[in-house]
Amino acid sequence: MKKLILSMMMLSASLGAFADGTALKVSFTDGSSATFVLSDKPRVSFSGDDMNIVSSDASTSYPRQEIASITFIDSDAGVDGILSDKLVYRYDGNAFEAQGLDISVYSISGALMTQGRDAVSLASVPAGIYIVKAGNQSIKIRKN
Repeated sequence: MKKLILSMMMLSASLGAFADGTALKVSFTDGSSATFVLSDKPRVSFSGDDMNIVSSDASTSYPRQEIASITFIDSDAGVDGILSDKLVYRYDGNAFEAQGLDISVYSISGALMTQGRDAVSLASVPAGIYIVKAGNQSIKIRKN
């Protein structure tokens, strides 16, 4: 446990040392993975038994017991934003895309703001924090 915590502290400290073209890959015990492009400046933190990753547009949490490894990879092969074997999506501040999935966007109070399949426009949604449900996963996003 101490080894994992020390590794995570070193990982968080080294995130700023890498330039564009590098990504943080989180591999899970079920064989899936999530990749975070470092140019998005993701922040890694820990609370309780969860690892939290927050970028300027989105945030997600993973139970630490489900994380098999964390590595840095070359992202020049087309990685854009946050990718995951569990959920692949792109959010540019104006539209949320998750190909092949039904997407619902909710306000923090739980009101349905918009929905669609494959992609939804957030142009008519006011600035704020929203919960996006795509497939069976939910993430928090910020619209400026």
